[in-house]
Amino acid sequence: MAESIIETLKEFLNAEPFVPFQITATNGKHYDVRDPLGVAVNRSQVFYCFPRSDRIAHIRIQEIVSLETLQAA
Repeated sequence: MAESIIETLKEFLNAEPFVPFQITATNGKHYDVRDPLGVAVNRSQVFYCFPRSDRIAHIRIQEIVSLETLQAA
């Protein structure tokens, strides 16, 4: 399961053109990814940089429950 989430994340981040998406974690938090450069993925976690901030969230891969594209405004 973790490998499929990693692969899906990579597909979303490398899509041409990029389509904004949302990461939902088991704790109910949502992370809107509107810039592919604001996210880094490794084998066990995702590093999410909050826009216009110095804050970073560390999301463990096994805590990700869904990845969904965001609706156009």
